[in-house]
Amino acid sequence: MLQLNIILSIHAGFPSSGVDKSIWRLTPNGDFSVKSAYNTFFLDEPTFKWAWEFIWQLHLPPKTKTFLWLFCHKKLLTNVQRQRRGLTQIPNCPRCAAPMETIEHLFKDCPVSIATWNGIGVDFGDLGSLDFDDWIMRNLKSRRKLSWNRPGLGGCKINSDGSQNNTTGQIGVVGVLRDATGAWLKGYYVNLGIGSVLEAEFADWVCAVRHILREQNCAADALAAISFDFSPGLHIFDEIPVCIVDILAADSRGDFRPRLLCF
Repeated sequence: MLQLNIILSIHAGFPSSGVDKSIWRLTPNGDFSVKSAYNTFFLDEPTFKWAWEFIWQLHLPPKTKTFLWLFCHKKLLTNVQRQRRGLTQIPNCPRCAAPMETIEHLFKDCPVSIATWNGIGVDFGDLGSLDFDDWIMRNLKSRRKLSWNRPGLGGCKINSDGSQNNTTGQIGVVGVLRDATGAWLKGYYVNLGIGSVLEAEFADWVCAVRHILREQNCAADALAAISFDFSPGLHIFDEIPVCIVDILAADSRGDFRPRLLCF
């Protein structure tokens, strides 16, 4: 008992550490404030902090990385967040009328969002049952196997791509026409002169645009890379350009090309 009393009498810390005092952990200086106490009613972040710093190392435009940072920290202004800030009285989802438009609902659970993800080739599978942070991390670091999407039997398909020469400002659009087996039919290139890359991307579209990833459009992408070797105007390719022979063969076989979503 004597030894226990001696141990209990020893002050925790060191001689100059001072007297124990209460610290309020929700303020930088440790002092209590009504504002910090009030803000505890609106804390909706998990106690476990995910290491999202890797986002700044991604090979993405700065505005995209900033969006991802806000997204991963659940700071985007969904209707639930807007209601908390007094910006709206309606917290429901405007797309599916769910009662609460949280960031998790907006990107993961909303039927309209799920249809959008599926439309660009993202199949969640069992990922939909994951915790939201796990779901984000799994999608950011997942690889997808992509291939050229062939048309239906008896149909034909044109894959096009726009390009811009950063030095001269020249823009052009190319197209590759193939049948359902992936066999080459025709190709074309149009030199459009000086312009923006968006003008090149949309130059040959009339009524609709559907974006596909580069791994699904390798033939047109490769052809666009050499498009500035041609003179202005329209050029029709009856024979297969040498630079895309192997690509067309891989597309015909249905070869997959891996893509890391964000890296």
